[in-house]
Amino acid sequence: MKRLICALLCLALVLAPASALAEEWKYEGNGFDNPEAAVQAYIEAFNAGDVQRMLSTFAIETVTANTDPVASAKRQSAFVSGTVSSFPMIDDYTRALAVQKRVSEITALLAHQFLRYAMPEAYGIYDGTIIPFKDDADAKIEGLYSAFDQSVFKDWFGQIEVVEVITPEGFPSNLSEKYRSESIQSSIEKVKTVCGCEDITDCIAHIRIMGEDYLQFMQCCRYDGKWYNYSMYGTAAIVAGLETVTGGLIPYEL
Repeated sequence: MKRLICALLCLALVLAPASALAEEWKYEGNGFDNPEAAVQAYIEAFNAGDVQRMLSTFAIETVTANTDPVASAKRQSAFVSGTVSSFPMIDDYTRALAVQKRVSEITALLAHQFLRYAMPEAYGIYDGTIIPFKDDADAKIEGLYSAFDQSVFKDWFGQIEVVEVITPEGFPSNLSEKYRSESIQSSIEKVKTVCGCEDITDCIAHIRIMGEDYLQFMQCCRYDGKWYNYSMYGTAAIVAGLETVTGGLIPYEL
């Protein structure tokens, strides 16, 4: 009997750290009281250059747990393998993969955003396509990466401040009219059905970086009464005609 008790105690000690580790590696945080707070938290984490904190403002595990891949495929009349919304989640293995796909969707936008604003002018505006090097390729490649190392983008951190977070009620009239159209609102309802959230909306953060004004578009979702960021390339960004490679961030022409 004593041996059995000792064995059970040892097992408990082995399992406890594993459980704590699983909790430690959860990507999303506890959510926010409103969408503006979720966006504000994201910008603060961006200002700190803290990718993990940025990710924690997004619904990640919750999105994958509530997403309906069948509804997503029906919405698009297609199976789209590259998105988490259509990924088949049938067991713990596929659900774990879906979480990683969800993270990769967010970080892919962050990587695009970095390249968009860190790309040296001599190489043109980054649009997501391959940049080929022909003549004197080695020197040009070395020059490119040297220029990345000296990019002003890394100077942004600690210099980003939120001027205001704009909700749909405060969108500029030209954007508001399109955003409130029946077709766009219908599309938003379909997104809400696919991700299984209670509500979904868009926000635009007017931010100032080293004295320059920018707009960061963000789509937010609500689960169990708590708001999270959903995407940096949501409905408002699409309606405004933003390119995916901007990561929802564009210069603000006042």
